[in-house]
Amino acid sequence: MIHDSELLDNLAALPTETLEGIVDRVTSTSRDGTASSNSGRRWSFANVGVLYARFARDGARAEVVSYLSLLTPLPRKLLRVHRIQTATSKTPHLETGGLSGLGVDIDMERVGWPGVAA
Repeated sequence: MIHDSELLDNLAALPTETLEGIVDRVTSTSRDGTASSNSGRRWSFANVGVLYARFARDGARAEVVSYLSLLTPLPRKLLRVHRIQTATSKTPHLETGGLSGLGVDIDMERVGWPGVAA
């Protein structure tokens, strides 16, 4: 995976905040919901553990649907939503107004992703 060093620098410069709460994570039915992904796909380097989770259940489902929709053929495995209590100490504080400075297409965010129900 190629990582945009300018984007990483811009994210690192953002103020951070502490977050606590229950997140939702979608995995295959056979996977432990707290086991990290470390394959180096989508957002992380290989061998760096990552949990893809959302504070909103619909966001967790949309994350998986957007990823799986890129695969051919479309996988037919069963999925499960895990609810996980979590706390972070240095999470970048992102606001919609500041996302355009990171290269996020705000109009696409409002419309949603193809194939994902609003």
